Amino acid sequence: MDEKITADQKFETETENATKESNLRKQQRQDWIDKKLKLSMLQRQNELLTEEEKTLTAFNADLLKENEKYEKDNEGLAKEISLLIQRIDVSTLLKQIDLEEMKMLATQNTNMSVAFQAVLMQWENILKNGEDKTK
Repeated sequence: MDEKITADQKFETETENATKESNLRKQQRQDWIDKKLKLSMLQRQNELLTEEEKTLTAFNADLLKENEKYEKDNEGLAKEISLLIQRIDVSTLLKQIDLEEMKMLATQNTNMSVAFQAVLMQWENILKNGEDKTK
């Protein structure tokens, strides 16, 4: 009878061990499947992120080129604006000079006209005096 009890105990122990091992294998298999699924998802996510990185890198390179173009354009426009400001300043100065010069020229013109009329009157007098002497 002891043998039967020992055999029953051994059977129960072996059955419990087998059940534990079976449960452990099931759990390990489920863990392996979950980890395999997670690995697959992470690999797909890595692929997507790699593609997105390539796309964004290319887009960024395009933006950098476009930015360089705009920087060059801005430099050119800044030079053009500077030249326009200088031209406006020169134009303003020329207007001031022109007004002053016109006033001066008008005064000189008036003086010249008076002097020219005086010369013409003297010439006419000389001509009259010369005609009177020849008669």
